[in-house]
Amino acid sequence: MPTDAASGVKLYNSAVAKIKGTNASITRKIGYARAEKGILKIDLLSFSDDIEKIFQEGDGPIDGRLSALSAKDVKGFSSKDTENGYELKFTLKEVTCDQYSKTGVGGYMHFITMQEVEIIVKQMCDQLTGGSVEVKVYKDKSSLILKDGVFTVNIDKNTGKITSASLTFTETINGRINAPIVSTLAIDADAYVEGYCTVNYKLS
Repeated sequence: MPTDAASGVKLYNSAVAKIKGTNASITRKIGYARAEKGILKIDLLSFSDDIEKIFQEGDGPIDGRLSALSAKDVKGFSSKDTENGYELKFTLKEVTCDQYSKTGVGGYMHFITMQEVEIIVKQMCDQLTGGSVEVKVYKDKSSLILKDGVFTVNIDKNTGKITSASLTFTETINGRINAPIVSTLAIDADAYVEGYCTVNYKLS
């Protein structure tokens, strides 16, 4: 049984190489959603229950795959014996992403991409405007913060294969937007959305 992050990563990466197929699903729960311009702060969740539903629309099966892990992305590690093998728990470092960040960065093997952020933020702002005017998202001025990542893996000690895995994390969207306030008058503002995600993997 591995006792430190380096040996835990080595065992996990060896097990990843044995994976033939992966099924994954995600659950997403919103924490907050707000828009800000100077001293003006708007709690988007207070306007419509649909905003919470928008964030959760991605729930269910995803095309998510496990990938190799780097020890430099791990800030904490623990392991324990289970009935049939070992449970490895990796605590991941916080990562700031941009529109070019790829799945797997920092050990986060799935997260909401900037393309999804653009759709989510537009849909949320549409709840305020009634969808009658366009809200622009500046992807090059927006960012994603992935934090509180915990990656838990169960490995069969006899076969060395992964039997299950899960990734939990918090994703904070810092979106720069251009939104109308009256008629054709629009302003640049900031949109902040935080959500909590859990991805579960089943392997063959």
